[in-house]
Amino acid sequence: MRITVGKKISEGKVEFKLRTNSENEVISIEEVIDKVKEEFIKNNLKL
Repeated sequence: MRITVGKKISEGKVEFKLRTNSENEVISIEEVIDKVKEEFIKNNLKL
């Protein structure tokens, strides 16, 4: 997964992308931790 901090950070947004998906998802910085945890759990990975 990739989290890109770009111009939208001024709006409190970052880009979230899974390597298996070609599309970026724009999420709030408050959502980042939960989103990463969700993907780890979904893919049976340990934190």
